[in-house]
Amino acid sequence: MPARKRTATKRQSSTPANRLVFVGTAIEDLEQVPASLRPGVRRALDDLARNGCKAADYALSGDPPWPHLCSRHVGTLRIVVAFPEDGVVAVVKIAPHDPSCDPYAEIAADLGIAVSTARRTKPPCCDESGLPRVDATIIDDIEASMNALSRRERRQRSRRGTGR
Repeated sequence: MPARKRTATKRQSSTPANRLVFVGTAIEDLEQVPASLRPGVRRALDDLARNGCKAADYALSGDPPWPHLCSRHVGTLRIVVAFPEDGVVAVVKIAPHDPSCDPYAEIAADLGIAVSTARRTKPPCCDESGLPRVDATIIDDIEASMNALSRRERRQRSRRGTGR
């Protein structure tokens, strides 16, 4: 009997290529995710950690810093991420996007900037060479804004529109 020919199989690595960090109210946002959406959010976060900008649905439109933020949809939720340095995916916001809540308006408030009024073109999150648009200052700006808020104000910002 002839020997069976072995073929190499390509396995997807379960080891994240990127470090996932939570900034601002993102960890509190994660705790507020409805139970029915938690598995999808966990899969999306794992995918973002493994694949970085390639796992995001699109970059936001407008003047900086908006193009340095990317969004990933999970049902009605938006997971908004930034890339403060190579190999790091920073979760900025996890929130519903519906008439009761606009995560992009919340980010604008956190940064003290206007909500982008640019036409929404939903460009790719990665640049032309397949790399994330790194912005080292956006996370520092969000953290500084959050640090200026009291604990109560931070808690209130993370409990919008979730029915809790």
